[in-house]
Amino acid sequence: MEHTGFLCRLIFVLGVICTANVSASNSNTSLEAVLQSILALEDKTQIIQQGEYLLLDERLQVEQRKQLLKHVGSTLVRGGDYALSEPYFHQLLALSPDPLEEHRFFAEKMLGVSTYYQGHYKQAISFYKTALETAKLRQQPLEIASIENNLGVVYADTGRPSLTAKHYLKAQEIYERLGNDHDRADILVNLSAVYVSQDRFDTAEQMLLEAEELFTKLNLPYGVGLVDSNLAVVYLETRAFDKAVAHIDKAIAYYRTVPDPRQLVVNYSHLAVVRMMEGHFDKAEQAIREAEYYQGQAKNDLSALLLATVRGKWYYSQGMFNELKEDIKLISSLAKKLNDPIKEIHATMLSALDYAAAGNYEQGLVLLEKFLTTLRILRSQEFKEQLTEFENNYAAQQLSLELKELRQQQAFDALEATKERQSQVIIGLIAILALTAGVAWYVRRVARLANERLAIEVNEQTLELQSIASELRHANSVKSQFLANMSHEIRTPLTAILGHAQLLQQKSVSDLAMADSIAVILKQGQHLHELINDVLDLSRIEADQLQIQETTFNLATLLSELKALFAVTAQAKRLEFTVCEELPGSFWIETDYIRLKQILVNLLGNAIKFTEHGWVKLHVKVQHQNLVFQIEDTGIGMSETQLAVIFESFKQGDNSITRRFGGSGLGLCLSQQLANMMAGNISVKSQFGAGSCFQLTLPYKPMEGVKNEDVLLPATPVQTALKGTVVLAEDHDENRALAVRILQGFGLEVIAVGNGKLAVEAALYSYPDVLLLDIQMPEMDGISALSLLRQSGYSGPVFALTANVMTHEVAHYLDIGFTGHLGKPFDAAAMYQQIAPYFQHTDEKRQVFSVDMSDLRDSFILSFDEERMNLISHFENQDWLAVKALCHKLQGAAKVFQIETVAAAAAEFEHAIETAAQHRYQDYYLILCDELALIANSKQLDVS
Repeated sequence: MEHTGFLCRLIFVLGVICTANVSASNSNTSLEAVLQSILALEDKTQIIQQGEYLLLDERLQVEQRKQLLKHVGSTLVRGGDYALSEPYFHQLLALSPDPLEEHRFFAEKMLGVSTYYQGHYKQAISFYKTALETAKLRQQPLEIASIENNLGVVYADTGRPSLTAKHYLKAQEIYERLGNDHDRADILVNLSAVYVSQDRFDTAEQMLLEAEELFTKLNLPYGVGLVDSNLAVVYLETRAFDKAVAHIDKAIAYYRTVPDPRQLVVNYSHLAVVRMMEGHFDKAEQAIREAEYYQGQAKNDLSALLLATVRGKWYYSQGMFNELKEDIKLISSLAKKLNDPIKEIHATMLSALDYAAAGNYEQGLVLLEKFLTTLRILRSQEFKEQLTEFENNYAAQQLSLELKELRQQQAFDALEATKERQSQVIIGLIAILALTAGVAWYVRRVARLANERLAIEVNEQTLELQSIASELRHANSVKSQFLANMSHEIRTPLTAILGHAQLLQQKSVSDLAMADSIAVILKQGQHLHELINDVLDLSRIEADQLQIQETTFNLATLLSELKALFAVTAQAKRLEFTVCEELPGSFWIETDYIRLKQILVNLLGNAIKFTEHGWVKLHVKVQHQNLVFQIEDTGIGMSETQLAVIFESFKQGDNSITRRFGGSGLGLCLSQQLANMMAGNISVKSQFGAGSCFQLTLPYKPMEGVKNEDVLLPATPVQTALKGTVVLAEDHDENRALAVRILQGFGLEVIAVGNGKLAVEAALYSYPDVLLLDIQMPEMDGISALSLLRQSGYSGPVFALTANVMTHEVAHYLDIGFTGHLGKPFDAAAMYQQIAPYFQHTDEKRQVFSVDMSDLRDSFILSFDEERMNLISHFENQDWLAVKALCHKLQGAAKVFQIETVAAAAAEFEHAIETAAQHRYQDYYLILCDELALIANSKQLDVS
């Protein structure tokens, strides 16, 4: 089944390439046709997908590859995917070693653009300066002006007005001679910001109005929007508030259509300032909230700094001093990061106001004086720099004049004293000048050649380092892809093995020895199935996608499973295998059960594998508020050299170990990383030839409010039946049916609905004893339904029904008004314990915790084909909200019916969408599709 899916995807890829080609021939003409068809595309997704496929073609010529890299990278920049564009420009740079080549200049410039828009200003300046030198070598004035302009923008954003003006003026001088109206309009807008910083508002306004005329004539809405945003600042500074608001509104209207979150943050922040200066602090708060919303999308340090500065002033006006302190810290850290001293002293000013408001007037006055002094220094620093430059120039000119006069006087005296030797003196001077010129020429030539050689060597080393970095990235990508592919390929035959083992188990009941052997095959095969699914964990950890899921369980259950799992293997090797525990009674802990078991299985499996004689022991104890697992063996042991590499990927002690015992060397690396994610660690002591001792140390998290020695399992599941009515709101059909079956088993009358809106109507109509609300539902979610019910006067108990079981999530539900929380997967005993106090109890005794859900599980699996088609449709339409909702729905139901592979894949895809990790969408989409198909197709063998 996996081979079929792989072939289908391969045929799809080849089909895309063939569609772009005029013919299927291997000629350069057909490749050129494909390239031109991609260059003509307008859809970003198609450009990236087809461009990536064509870049894999080894027949692609260097110039064709450069064109394609330039086009794909530029497309990503226009779409705002700046980080994703960088590898394309680095590849283009590596393919363009000639400093006079246009592609090299373009790559350097675009690397500056992409890093600037990510807020990496130091990197942007470095790339721009390199591009400037390239443009000068190419002797292209407009390219030089473009980079001078971009450098001015970066220095303006980092609060360095002197350098800003210097680069802008250089760009303007070139644009005035050689540029077009577009160039002149751009530089006018940029220069106006410099004049605003110097309080020359009239000049700035004239520049912006002139730029607005040029942008309007050129029909460039983005330019008009930029002018509106800058004019708003001018009118804000001159207290022309009506004009400022009018231009802000126009700018906001434009940037919403683009959209541009960073500019929206800037304009809403300016609007908040205007409203505060007008005394409308409620309107200022509304503008600040809008800015905060768009800052969440922009994720830009510069806009975050502006927003924090404005918001801090509003917090002060409202007496919200705790919030003000947080913004003061944020302003200070961002200003230092961006090297903006003006904004940094704003933090000092706000601190002065904070101290004064608290009654500490002395400290407030000290900070205020510090603010005023620093402001005067910063304002005068620019003038001092210009004055120093002028004095230096003046001194140089004076010295030049004095030297000139001295030479003239000496020449005159010599001429008067020795007229008869005039010709000899002239000849001597000429000879001296010629010698001096020769020496100077030789020195300049040697220096030039040395610089050229140095530049070539630096260039070569840079290219070599870039090539090595590219190879390392490619190798890491190949490794991750290999792990993913192998895990999928192995699962297909394993599914058949498990299925046939189950069939044999059903047919061999009479033969007890055969039945035991088949049971071992089935049990170990199921464990192998779990481990193969976890092979992807290493690449998930590297991508920061693997989540730790904490649950509460009895440690004795885990130890019992480990005993059963390894007893047979140890017995086969004639090893003594013991589990020794020093724990107080029934020991319950809170951690990730699956990951803890995975680590211990790896460590115990290694111990038994590398031990040929003697014993293997698992010792468990509590030590210094930590839970400690020690795995000791009398195996082959390790040397110091071997110990240094065992926690690295694909590493074992040496090649002889691999030949002798087998294995990939991945287990210990993955186990160490999982332990670290659980705030623990794995250490090892070993002596070559005398055995090893691995120790896993984890923070001890007991059940909150319960002593382990007091935890007792219920002696019997029999309970008294309940009497009453419950309204259940759950959007997933099988989940809803299972919950109804459990509640009816309690003896309750159940009104089941599929969304929050129907739940509100049912609750207000029937006024049940208890209401159970799923959190995420269509039409109306659980939180909104609770709010509407409380507003309508409903005061009955309402329980949150959700898979979100983290401590902070449960606390949040209780804080907003839920009576309690019921987790998924459903636990009948926990559900009974939570809701029983709200119902009448009858004398009837029932097995209320025994629920047969096999038919519901089968029904859920039968829906996988339909859900898979829905997933494919949503993904192809790039409807990420629909994909996220589908993943959440699948995750909750799969947990309920214990289909862990589907639950894990859906959870990871949902998390990727929540965090906007678009580079992972394709991987998780394929994994989830495969899991749904795998479970659906294996249902006939009852393998899951």
